[in-house]
Amino acid sequence: MKGLGVAFGETPVTLRLRPRDSIRVLTVVFGLMLPVGMMESADAQSTYTDITNYWARTCIETLEERDILSVFSAETFDPEDPIARVEFASVVRKAFPNAEPVRDPIEFIDIPTDYWGREIIQEAYRTGFISAYSGRAFNPTQVIPRWQAIALLTTGLRYKSPENGLETIEASLADWEEIPDYARGAIAAGIQNRLVVNYPDPRSLNPTEPISRGELASMICQVHEDIGAIALVPQQFVASPDAIAIAETPTAETPTAETPTAETPTAETPTAETPTTETPTPPMPIAPGNQRWQTAVLTNVLNFQPTGITPDSQVEQCVTDTTGTRQCESISASMDAITIAIDGQGFIMASGHRGADLAPINLWDLRTGERIRTLPGHRGRVGALAIAPNGQWAISGGGDGEIKIWDIRTGTLTQTLTGHTSEVTGLAIAPNGNTAISSSRDRTVKLWDLNTGEVLRTLDDRQTAMLDVAMSSDGRMAASSSEDGLVRLWNLQTGELIRTISADINAVRTLAFSPNGQVLATGGEGTIRLWNIANGDLVRTIARNPDATFFEVAFSNDGETLVGTVQEGDIDAIRVWDVRTGALLHFFPTAAGAIALTSDGQTLVGGGWDIKIWRMP
Repeated sequence: MKGLGVAFGETPVTLRLRPRDSIRVLTVVFGLMLPVGMMESADAQSTYTDITNYWARTCIETLEERDILSVFSAETFDPEDPIARVEFASVVRKAFPNAEPVRDPIEFIDIPTDYWGREIIQEAYRTGFISAYSGRAFNPTQVIPRWQAIALLTTGLRYKSPENGLETIEASLADWEEIPDYARGAIAAGIQNRLVVNYPDPRSLNPTEPISRGELASMICQVHEDIGAIALVPQQFVASPDAIAIAETPTAETPTAETPTAETPTAETPTAETPTTETPTPPMPIAPGNQRWQTAVLTNVLNFQPTGITPDSQVEQCVTDTTGTRQCESISASMDAITIAIDGQGFIMASGHRGADLAPINLWDLRTGERIRTLPGHRGRVGALAIAPNGQWAISGGGDGEIKIWDIRTGTLTQTLTGHTSEVTGLAIAPNGNTAISSSRDRTVKLWDLNTGEVLRTLDDRQTAMLDVAMSSDGRMAASSSEDGLVRLWNLQTGELIRTISADINAVRTLAFSPNGQVLATGGEGTIRLWNIANGDLVRTIARNPDATFFEVAFSNDGETLVGTVQEGDIDAIRVWDVRTGALLHFFPTAAGAIALTSDGQTLVGGGWDIKIWRMP
């Protein structure tokens, strides 16, 4: 049961929360026509500008007044927007602050130590109001369907499933069959405790639809001990066995939370009973929830395993060091894909592996997931790959220091470029397809003429190994990184150094230019950062974790998202961030040292022992 953890057959526990005031008690006892909660909300100056005519306005204003909704914007509530899991955790934590812990916290693989909602998520998890999404993954920006939100609430509130649960939901909901079997008892418990609010038809749960902000607020109001008693939610929308099929529209003669009467004080006539509160400081906003990434579907898992090789096999991997000496070591035989490249049309993918004597290069058809052919790549490992803009040939760099050019259609080797004396770590091809740039552990960066195979110039020659290179989309600028934590920007037309950026980390392992060429992303030991190309200033730190290593980054074609691979202890994942806000959009738990995106942004490939392909619906 993913992401639910619904408890069945437990003894119900009543959460004791602080009463509001004696005025409200008198209002409820004497049955005044208009609840004081409505009076307070009408009198209070709500900061939300978009709920004036919303059916649950009074409930939302009351929760806002109590700082329960502080995770959302202070100006607009957007009541129809879906709830993300971290937002749900924040709301229930604020709504039920005295809930007792029921389990120990766990470390979620997709919640960094510096994530703004880390404490919120842990507290909601400890008190049983929310569970893991899958395994040790939390998936903070995933939206929550209505059935699951109700089940999470009933679990956190310790509601006991009724013995006649199936009969209860059959009599209450016309679409009850859409509820997963294992959650029906929890939904019945919610109905029994008048938690389930369905607007505009109380008999239509729409269980698989995302729960909205306004709907969650209404359910919180229904079950919150010292809010629910004053019926801030129009009760004709509450699901029950005797609910009417179609909600009636309140009339002027029927006072409701949304229909003020003459007795209702307005904002211009404050009363002494109206409490005043300070405006809370909202936490850092989360990502708006990029549905495209959240709904990506894993479509293929490709695996290359040479004949006779098993995961327990040992092979000898050899590379040439900076002095030209060949060094070999015995390693595990797992033929991990350590670099990936995709052609401009998104049809062909090349994966470079590490291996024994000759590490292979595999060519794949991305449309079918079938391997087209295997090329005898390089000695030791294939450390870098790139495909020409015309999609006709690929270039590869290996542990032997060589750069090879391959005809993709025939699989033939057309040219070998020599000049590096140690492993090639990075490659990029200019848009015109005539030049390429490479980095190497021999401490140099070289610019090549791909037509003649000659070195046009050596751009960088330092005292530490070069780890990666990147080229701007117009082919005019390049960036190089090294183990000393420095990044250098180069004018490819003149070979001049434009500027040096100190990335403030030990080693910059990966680089990527934004599509518009205005921003450079760097990743390595502990951070991913964005830099302004024009002046070299830091734009934003996307990720910071001293225990993590970021191996590769890539921009989406629209420049709005950044994808990266990360290893944190024994946890490996591909993560996706919003470039504008730095917020985490999504994650894909998988061991991947290499990533690539198709130019249309519809396919994400992650390479490791398995090559996994996610496609956007």
